[in-house]
Amino acid sequence: MSNETVKVNGIKWGPFRLRIPFIHIKFRAAEFLQGMVISGATAFAGIPIAMGMGLTFEEGVALSFIAGTLIASGPIIFGVPFAP
Repeated sequence: MSNETVKVNGIKWGPFRLRIPFIHIKFRAAEFLQGMVISGATAFAGIPIAMGMGLTFEEGVALSFIAGTLIASGPIIFGVPFAP
């Protein structure tokens, strides 16, 4: 076994590490695009559910835009979840 210590970037936050986007983690366009596609697909899947609850199609689309924005802003607000 080696006694070398590994430098982990991020701010120690209890048992966790806070990694701030653009400071501790570099921007990757492919991951960003994939996240936006998944976020949009997840949000638009809720339109039929919203319509089943009595909303119109336009209200369902507006609700999906709000949901997509909240899903996409998660890594910006909370950082990227990492499991080494």
